[in-house]
Amino acid sequence: MADVSFVQDVVPFGKYRGKPIDYLINDADYLHWIQDNLADFIQQRHPELYHVVMNNGRRASETPRHNRLQSLFLEDLYRRAFCRVARPEWEEGVWRTFLAEVSHHAQTRHS
Repeated sequence: MADVSFVQDVVPFGKYRGKPIDYLINDADYLHWIQDNLADFIQQRHPELYHVVMNNGRRASETPRHNRLQSLFLEDLYRRAFCRVARPEWEEGVWRTFLAEVSHHAQTRHS
């Protein structure tokens, strides 16, 4: 079962309204239907459940894709390339300052 102790105990909507959140998470077909059809609704009305629903019952930080993407930003060359693609209109000095701030933040958080 998923670790959902960080969100409310019961589902506040739909098929499993009033039931423990594990009911929703363990019903793969319903969970996928919600992801495909109600993601915006959940994000707006029940933000505490949004990431649980969208990550199949796991925190975003527990998903392999999230971990792979996050680790890319620890690499200086990737951060530079990302900045150039994400904000090509920035002048050289602007993105260099931004990159220095991001690099400093990454080093202090992961050292």
